[in-house]
Amino acid sequence: MAARHYLGMSAMYIGGTVHYDATVVALSVVIAVIAATAALWAAVAISAVRATVGAGLVTGAAVSAMHHTGMAAVSVHVWQMQAGGQSSTSLLSFLLVMPAGPVMAPVLAAAIVMSDPEAGGGRRDRNPAEHPQPAATGPFTS
Repeated sequence: MAARHYLGMSAMYIGGTVHYDATVVALSVVIAVIAATAALWAAVAISAVRATVGAGLVTGAAVSAMHHTGMAAVSVHVWQMQAGGQSSTSLLSFLLVMPAGPVMAPVLAAAIVMSDPEAGGGRRDRNPAEHPQPAATGPFTS
């Protein structure tokens, strides 16, 4: 998670020099490692739907915390301002497209979960009339 963040930051052309505060970078890496460890643990250990949703929300908050901590570590010194700059039309179109990922990711995840027959607590494709359960026998049955 941290590697993806800092690789993405290094891939941007900024038109200036970029400096990082090493202490804040280390803090963001610690947050990322804890978040990734918690997410992996939750993926293996949690099977209840509510707990899985809660673990997903906590993981999402941790990813956001890591990103914002990483961004707090950055300082940019611009070489010179360009004449003209960006038009407000291109900035507006960017702001209209930008929410597409955060909106589509939960919609896609919900569609996948809703289409999974075992997500609701068991198999739903089994017809009880076709597969009768064996009768219980023993000293504790009535």
